[in-house]
Amino acid sequence: QVIKPLLLGLTELHELGVIHRDVKPGNLFQGEDGIYRLGDLGLALYEGKKSETETGTIVGTVAYIAPEVVMSNLKADSSDDCYAAAHTIIEVLTGEHMIKLLPRYNPLFGGGIKPVTKNDLIDCGLPEGLAKPLLKAIHPDRELRYKSAKVFLKDLEDGRRHKKKKDSSVDDITKRLEGLKEKVGQVDESPKPIYVVTVFLLFS
Repeated sequence: QVIKPLLLGLTELHELGVIHRDVKPGNLFQGEDGIYRLGDLGLALYEGKKSETETGTIVGTVAYIAPEVVMSNLKADSSDDCYAAAHTIIEVLTGEHMIKLLPRYNPLFGGGIKPVTKNDLIDCGLPEGLAKPLLKAIHPDRELRYKSAKVFLKDLEDGRRHKKKKDSSVDDITKRLEGLKEKVGQVDESPKPIYVVTVFLLFS
């Protein structure tokens, strides 16, 4: 209800040449069908268009922005959306951002003094089968990260089939996501479903 629609949504955006640039739990919105969809394209950038952001200006939410975008002011690409999606997935599954789960983790400095390992993610409560693709998605080197949300999703699905730990239930994930939204004051009290602009969101 969360992970697959999120990555399918990114896949469609990227195929249209659009980088979201602000993937985070607060930008996932639940429809009447119970499925969460990626919304808020206010910071989205068309890859073929020159960014109008001033040099030195950080666009997005720092805790979810890839390190090279913050530290080197590089233009965001699909790998950076996958990076943010991985942090969002980790937070949805565990209820906490990596910074709280792993105090030594610092996304702005290559993951911290010591590189984050698959065992670190497992110790944080993530299923073993998901740890490897998530670790790849948050790699501090964008060249070693996923550039395709579709491939990222496939690896997560393959890993889930070989899981050794019990997955969180749908109810647990829904409660965690709503709890995360409350933390940042982005709970939508409206009874109607919220969807991304139709031209960008034609998936379910």
